[in-house]
Amino acid sequence: MTDTLNENTLAIVIPAYKHNFLRATLESLNQQTNKNFTVYIGDDNSPEKLWDIVADFTTSLNINYKKFEENLGGKDLVSHWNRCIELVKEETWIWLFSDDDLLGLNCVETFYKYIDNNPAIELVHFPVKIINQNGVEIENFGHSKEFPPVLTSAEFYAEKTKGNIQSFVVEYVFKRTLFEQEDGLVNFDLAWCADDATWVKFSRKSGIYTVEGAYVYWRYSGLNISSLTGNLSVLHRKLEAKLSYVSWVNAFFKKHGITHTLDKVSLTNWFLLEVKENRQLPILNRLKITYHYTNRLLGILGAFISCLYILAFSAKKGLLFVKSS
Repeated sequence: MTDTLNENTLAIVIPAYKHNFLRATLESLNQQTNKNFTVYIGDDNSPEKLWDIVADFTTSLNINYKKFEENLGGKDLVSHWNRCIELVKEETWIWLFSDDDLLGLNCVETFYKYIDNNPAIELVHFPVKIINQNGVEIENFGHSKEFPPVLTSAEFYAEKTKGNIQSFVVEYVFKRTLFEQEDGLVNFDLAWCADDATWVKFSRKSGIYTVEGAYVYWRYSGLNISSLTGNLSVLHRKLEAKLSYVSWVNAFFKKHGITHTLDKVSLTNWFLLEVKENRQLPILNRLKITYHYTNRLLGILGAFISCLYILAFSAKKGLLFVKSS
């Protein structure tokens, strides 16, 4: 066992663009019971005055702030995440966070205690609670169950796709050596499923280990990509990213001899989540989109069955007569 509680081996990386909740995020870091960490903030050439917020914390937090000359996140979010991670200096652990979520007060302390007792672990996961734009917890969001103490790569893929567990970006801490050995983050458009693919890749050798007694608070604000359920262009991009993700996972598992237990019904239900969430789509558009993408995912028969499923879902939800806006 090594004593890491008094060592600064943790980099908390914040790719920043929006000012709305940045102060609350930094305040959650400032209130940590263990402040042995460095905060790296990569300003994605935001038009908002992020430094005015950051400056208020420079005396109480160890902050490295960089404003990039090019806005990259608007066209390639994962590449922006990667260049922010490249700001990290000597720290051995990386926590890719965000500009609107929160750390529970004892997250850093809990993290250090956990890795002190489990020095061989490379990928640490925190339980998550969902909050709204006012910081109020949203009860039963997604109706998923808690993470088990340990998940393999294949188990994570199956459980996440089935909707049995929730997973985002901000509740994972990974070793820098793991990041480098696995060639960094997986990249898909809008970063959609990019985090899931990354955790599948990072957990291949030793799994995902979840700590107890501390929470990360992920904000469903209406401002993030996950909240954009009515935008048709975003819908198409999300579905394309999902196709890329499934193709990537299949190739990755085949390469490494990994098998999983995900069935086609669960895969289809997961794939069509965004179609179901978009309540503004007229039924013909909903069916055309369903057929186009599930044909590529499952073939003609699978696409036909998927259309019947969406038709039944739309009838049940009273969406058969939605008009184009």
